[in-house]
Amino acid sequence: MCPKIRIKFAIYLCIIFCVLILKILNFEIDSNGINAHLHSIIQTALTDNHYSLIPVLLILFLRSISKFMGINADFLFSFSTRAQLVNLNRALKFAHPVAAVHPTAYSTLYSCFAHLGGDGMLLALIIVVLIIGKNQHLKRLLTWSFIPTFFNFSEPVMVGFPIMYMPIYLIPFIMSPLVTTVIAYPFLKYNIVPAPVYPVPNGTPGLLKAFIATGGNIPTLLLALLCLVVSCFIYLPFVKAEMRLINLEHAKIRSSFKR
Repeated sequence: MCPKIRIKFAIYLCIIFCVLILKILNFEIDSNGINAHLHSIIQTALTDNHYSLIPVLLILFLRSISKFMGINADFLFSFSTRAQLVNLNRALKFAHPVAAVHPTAYSTLYSCFAHLGGDGMLLALIIVVLIIGKNQHLKRLLTWSFIPTFFNFSEPVMVGFPIMYMPIYLIPFIMSPLVTTVIAYPFLKYNIVPAPVYPVPNGTPGLLKAFIATGGNIPTLLLALLCLVVSCFIYLPFVKAEMRLINLEHAKIRSSFKR
């Protein structure tokens, strides 16, 4: 057996071993109720810190890492319904969302400003590839994926592009929601724009969530648009780098055929 085959075989064995360990841990977590305990700890940490920026960024970082690895950890990083209900009741009482008790709640920041096109702000990736991409296969793939991603269903891009386990997209996938959260946080904290507090159904276009959840506030829509534009600039150099790699691969294939 040649060294390359041995290395590949060892890698496959390590992957299988890691998957088995994760499955065993997942079974133990579910059977012992550890998931509910961890969820309670996370939500308590967010509430006790009055939804300060650092805990929110930490949760977003962990969520992005888990999504990038294809691990569904929504049971840990789900929203605090208590904060949503408090904000909604206060907004209904004063007939305006600016009176939100927790304007910088994790659910508000994440769903309206850090989840445009799904985890990792993938709507920005699609826009960048469609504008500057020269690879027709990728452009065709993302053209078909644009509609579900626009409505916040990112699975076609995560698996088909793909994003999962692609090292070149790890940094922008994690960085985009963090940066957009940092941008949106002071606008909500200091009531520069009203906090999105009204419930919005799943499947609503990510770019319109903040607009609808504030009862049609234009400045909040512009803030969400700003977050999308910033994410496009974050993805831009990484998309260019991948395009260069693809061109090099195609050049090698063409040269091999000429020989």
